[in-house]
Amino acid sequence: MAVHEEKPGMKGIMPLAAGVVLTAVACGSPTTTTGPSPSPSEQAYQVLHSFAGGTTDGAGPSSAGLVQGSDGALYGTTYGGGASDFGTVFKVSADGSLFSVLHSFTLRDGYHPYAGLVRGTDGAFYGTTLQGGAAGVGTVFKVLANGSFSILHNFGGGSSDGANPNASLVQGKDGALYGTTLNGGASGAGTVFKVSADGLFFSLLQSLDANSGYSPRAALVQSTDGVFYGTAYQGGTSGVGTVFKVSADGSLFSVLHSFATVNGAYPYAGLVQGSDGAFYGTTAGGGTSNVGTAFKVSADESSLSLLHSFDSLTNGDYPEAGLIQGKDGAFYGTTLQGGVVNCHDQGCGTVFRISADGSSFSVLHKFAGGTSDGGASNASLIQGTDGAFYGTTTQGGASDKGVVFRLSYRP
Repeated sequence: MAVHEEKPGMKGIMPLAAGVVLTAVACGSPTTTTGPSPSPSEQAYQVLHSFAGGTTDGAGPSSAGLVQGSDGALYGTTYGGGASDFGTVFKVSADGSLFSVLHSFTLRDGYHPYAGLVRGTDGAFYGTTLQGGAAGVGTVFKVLANGSFSILHNFGGGSSDGANPNASLVQGKDGALYGTTLNGGASGAGTVFKVSADGLFFSLLQSLDANSGYSPRAALVQSTDGVFYGTAYQGGTSGVGTVFKVSADGSLFSVLHSFATVNGAYPYAGLVQGSDGAFYGTTAGGGTSNVGTAFKVSADESSLSLLHSFDSLTNGDYPEAGLIQGKDGAFYGTTLQGGVVNCHDQGCGTVFRISADGSSFSVLHKFAGGTSDGGASNASLIQGTDGAFYGTTTQGGASDKGVVFRLSYRP
C-alpha cells in the first residue's frame, strides 16, 4: 500500500461518504474577527505560544495533544518546523513564559510526527512519526526532558509489520507501549502493535481488514480489566468505522460496534474510559447534521448510544479529537471547524463540555483564528495539575502555524 501523508488540519488519507465534506481551514485570514462577546469562561482563555516555524520553532502541531511532565511543563510535537522542517518535540511552561525545541526530526530518525507524546513511568516521553526511519514508513521513539533522543523501532511495512503510525502510544500495565498504524499488516490496512519500552521487543498483535475496521488513526486505551480498546477510521458493516477490543497478547480480538452514519461515522479519535466504566468517544462525521457525534459505549459493551450530534456553527463540527473526563466528571473536547462565522465560512472550531449522559452541552470557547487566537484544533485536551485545560491548534496565531492555549474553566 502506498504511503499516505496527512497535513495538519486536513483530511486526505481515506475518502469519505457522500455528503461528508471535511475542509481545511485557513484561519489566518485578515477578515477574522473575535466574534461574539465572550462568556466568563472564555475570558480565562489565553494563547501561551504561537508557533513560528523555521529552524528554531515548530509548526502545525496537528493531532498532537500535550502531556504534562513531572516538572509541570507541557511537552508536545509539531508536524513541521525545526532544523529540517520535518517536525519537532517541544517544551513550554504552563504559563507560556518559557519555550524550547528539544528535538528536530530528520529523515533518519523519522519525520512528521502526527501524534503527541505519552509520558512513561520512567519519566521519559514516547511517540511515533508518520514517516521516515530506516524504511521510510515511520518510527517509535523515546525522548528525555533534556532532549536526549533514541529510536525504539523502525517500521518496515509489509505483512509482518505496520507502517505509518498516525496515533499516540499508550503504556500498558506491563510497561510495554501499545499503538496502531494506518498501513501495513497482512491486508495492508493497518495494525495494532506492541513494543517494549527499551525497544528490544516488538510484536504485531493484530492485522486489520475491511471487516474489523481499517486505517486506525487513534491511540488505544487500556481498560481496568487490562484489555485494549480502539477505533478504526473505516471498515466494518457500513464501511464508516468500528470500535474494537484486543487483548494485550493479541490472542483475542473482537468488533464491538460498526458505525452506521446515524450514530456517527469515521471515528478519527480514540476512546476514554469514564469513571462509570463506559467508553466515550467522537466521530468526525455522521449524526443528525452529518458533521460528527459524541458517543458512549456501555460498560458491558452491549450498546452504543449517541450523546450529541454536532451542528456546525452553533456548537462546532468535525470533532477529530478525543474526549477527556474532567475532574468534575464531565467530558471535554474540541472541534476542527464551526464556531465563529466571521472566522471562516466553516468557522475555526470550538472547545466544548458535555455531561456523561449527553443532557448538558456547552461551548466554552470559539476559536477566532487570526494573529491573536488559534484555529482548527484536532488534538485532545489535557487537564493540568492546576485544573486548567491545555491544548493545541494546527492554525492561527502570529504566523498562522498553530498555537498552544490554556483555558481555565470552573463549572
